[in-house]
Amino acid sequence: MPAHPLLGFYAELGGTNPDLRQIDDLCREDRPYGQVTRIHFAPDQMMHGEGEGWTMHFVPFHGGGVLPDWLAEPKERPRVCVTLGTTVPHVAGVDSLGSVLAAAADVDAEFVLALGDDPDLDSLGTLPGNVRTVGWTPLGTMLTTCDGIVHHGGAGTTLASAHAAVPQLAMPHGADNWINAAMVERCGIGMSKEPEEVDKGTLEALVHDAELRASTSRFAEFLQRQPGPDEFVRRLADLAGLRV
Repeated sequence: MPAHPLLGFYAELGGTNPDLRQIDDLCREDRPYGQVTRIHFAPDQMMHGEGEGWTMHFVPFHGGGVLPDWLAEPKERPRVCVTLGTTVPHVAGVDSLGSVLAAAADVDAEFVLALGDDPDLDSLGTLPGNVRTVGWTPLGTMLTTCDGIVHHGGAGTTLASAHAAVPQLAMPHGADNWINAAMVERCGIGMSKEPEEVDKGTLEALVHDAELRASTSRFAEFLQRQPGPDEFVRRLADLAGLRV
């Protein structure tokens, strides 16, 4: 029986997903699968650890939603998105944002808390006047209006922000967040801080540091040059022994 190729899709920046190691097991010589090819959704510069694979252009997709009217209006000052993804607010709460909001009160920028629908914000107390909340809003759309983003270091948020050329402040919470946050600094697209390290100067740099903004833009241009899913059709067909 001829060997069949097998694809492993590695979406995490932090290295090999343990669940996907089963693919490698299937591809041992005593199995009917003779070849495994991994598709990485980030270039080598953003990857952690070793391993070969094909690099594909990451395509952010955050679903649809009804956008608030103010999102389409001209900004009066810089806008910073503050998010903890879809899991952290419900698992760890939002206390880690206390230092961010305290510092934000003295920064001439608008801060948008994008924490999903009906988050429990009681622990944050009264929000500063330059902070507003928004319910579920597609992150990709929000990023097109933002000058900076504060987030938890999730792979999806990190990649989407990098592709949108938005400087990042990562405050890792768990899982692969610390690896992703270190990558943000290594690639020159943002900063990595513990919540207690965030102050006015940190947020001012996120919004106004010209060198950081230029580096972030250059990296986004580099990401855009990576092959997209459309360019992979023929490669995947060749791998499977098909003609297109």
